[in-house]
Amino acid sequence: MKYHYDVEQRTDEWHALRLGRITGTSFTTMANGTAKGRKTLVDTIVAERRLQRADDGYVNADMVRGAEMEAEAIARYEAETFLSVRPVGFVSLNEFVGCSPDGLVGDDGGVEAKCPAKGRIHMGYINAGDDAWKAHKWQVQGSLWVTDRKWKDFISYFPCPATKDELFICRVTPDDECFDKLESGMALCLKMIAEIEGAANVNVPSD
Repeated sequence: MKYHYDVEQRTDEWHALRLGRITGTSFTTMANGTAKGRKTLVDTIVAERRLQRADDGYVNADMVRGAEMEAEAIARYEAETFLSVRPVGFVSLNEFVGCSPDGLVGDDGGVEAKCPAKGRIHMGYINAGDDAWKAHKWQVQGSLWVTDRKWKDFISYFPCPATKDELFICRVTPDDECFDKLESGMALCLKMIAEIEGAANVNVPSD
């Protein structure tokens, strides 16, 4: 495992670290996807490694909003909890897997920040209570797995200063069942990658 503290997220250097790796956005597929979904994921990783160019450049409005408001959400979290959040660009588990935590807390903790554009989504997290993180189960547990942290605070931030509900926090700890599926999913994907890359290196006789 390697922490890349000196890399800022969404920069060219950050994109280079993600290239050819299974990252948090794909942990659902890796750990709990269909055979077809895993095959598509593996084909994407192999193509990125071979061509040195990312296939996935999709960004929607919610993703842009989240990126823009993340610093505000974390500042609000720090003020509420009196904890200090350390930014980190990327954490690589190995050559093929890594993730980009929203922040690390001390030696044992971390944060996963969501900044929903709609109040009903924020209220959904509040109403779900301690189970709120399960809406992003594999991303949250995958980050705990990669970073080897003991806990992560899942937070939802929706500015509404006239109420007491603009910041929601629930603490998440590692789930052994999720970790087992992440490990087995990674092993399967890495085996598939090795088989494809090995086949690509075979000298095929010409006609």
